[in-house]
Amino acid sequence: MVYTGDTDVIVILLTNFHVIKEMNPAADIWISFKAGKVTKMIYLNKLVTTLGTTACKAMALFHAFTGSDSTSSFKFKGKRSCCMLMHEVPSLLETFGSIVDTPFQISPSLLEVASNFVCKLYSNHSCQHDDVDHLWLMLFSQMTRDVERIPPTSDALNQHLKRSIFQASIWASAYMSTKPSVNPTDYGWKEEDGKLVPIWTTISLAKDVFHLDESILAQALVIVANVSKQT
Repeated sequence: MVYTGDTDVIVILLTNFHVIKEMNPAADIWISFKAGKVTKMIYLNKLVTTLGTTACKAMALFHAFTGSDSTSSFKFKGKRSCCMLMHEVPSLLETFGSIVDTPFQISPSLLEVASNFVCKLYSNHSCQHDDVDHLWLMLFSQMTRDVERIPPTSDALNQHLKRSIFQASIWASAYMSTKPSVNPTDYGWKEEDGKLVPIWTTISLAKDVFHLDESILAQALVIVANVSKQT
C-alpha cells in the first residue's frame, strides 16, 4: 500500500512499474490517494493494464512537459486538454517513453514530437500547423496581445523540453541506488545567486535588439504577419 497526495508519486510508480514487476513479479500495489478531504483507492496493477506499458513509460515526460511542481505548464491548457491530445500526435507515447531507456538524452525526435504536440494544443480544428514559430506569428497577428494565450517560440520550447527531460529522467531512474551525474544547467536551468532559475529563451528580445518601444514592435510584427499570409 502506498499512501500519498502527490500526483508525482503516481507518475513515478506508473513509469517504473515494468521495473517493479521485473524485480518482483508478484507485486500487487494499491495507492491510497488523498486530495483534500477525499481519499481514493487506486489499484495500480489494473491502471497499468488499462493504459499499457508504452503509455506508462511515457507518463514521466508527459507529466513534466505539461506541467509539474518543477516544470512550467501551458497557461490555460490544463491536464485534461493535454491528455485528450495524447493519442492524436503520431509516435508521441513511443518517443516520450524512450526517456525510460535513455534518460537525460535530448534527441531531435523528442523536440519534433513536442513541437507537433504544442501545435495541436494551440491550433483550432479548421487550421492545423506543424511549425510552432509560424503558429506563434499567426496567433500574434490575430491581435492576441496576451502572450500567455499563444504558444512558446521554438527556442523557448526547446528550453522547456530540456527541463522536462531532466525532471522526467530523475523520476524514471527513481529505482536506482545511484543516480547519473548530471548538471541541471545543461537542461534549461541557470544559476543566479546560488539558486537555479529557468532559462526562458536563449535569443535576444526583439525590443532589445532594435531598441523599439513595445507598441511599435507589436505593430511591426502584425504587418510582417499579414504580409506573410498574403505570400
